[in-house]
Amino acid sequence: MNPKPKVKLIGKDGNVFSLVGTCTRVLKEKRLFKQAEALSHRVFSENTGSYQEALRICANYVEIE
Repeated sequence: MNPKPKVKLIGKDGNVFSLVGTCTRVLKEKRLFKQAEALSHRVFSENTGSYQEALRICANYVEIE
């Protein structure tokens, strides 16, 4: 399996939409379209109650720096 793409989040806007947008953009740049769709779907359909929960889901798909 390929390593997860790295995503720099330090200094980024601290809202869930920005977080998901940044992570899915990096996945799409790496041509990981299914993972980008799955990440977005999970964050917005699992009723994540917090930014921390959304961050945890994103960490399943990307390496957060």
